[in-house]
Amino acid sequence: MSTPWVFSRFRLDASGRRPDQPAVLTAIAERDLSLLAASTANVLESVSLAARPELAEIKNMLLGAGADLALMSGSGPSIFGLFAQQADCLSARDWLTSRLPADTIVIATQTTKSGPLLA
Repeated sequence: MSTPWVFSRFRLDASGRRPDQPAVLTAIAERDLSLLAASTANVLESVSLAARPELAEIKNMLLGAGADLALMSGSGPSIFGLFAQQADCLSARDWLTSRLPADTIVIATQTTKSGPLLA
């Protein structure tokens, strides 16, 4: 699924939920995962998840495994989940790895206490 392909099929009026940008910025500044989950969205999911239902299934699996937030990155096909607790993230990684095709890459990462480090 290429980015140009996704954008050529994107329609704003059919995109569903849209991010609340001021609330997203507040959530990031305050490191509030619940607010971030409630206020963010990826409008390109309306195209990519419809075209590749397995991506929607992975997103739902992340949420079912306890992710506070699960979204597609950009135009896809990467899906990520955010967890409040590292142990929950690691459990979800193991659970997803055991259920997804062998060629699916599942990675667990951790943010730093001070936020991202920029080079």
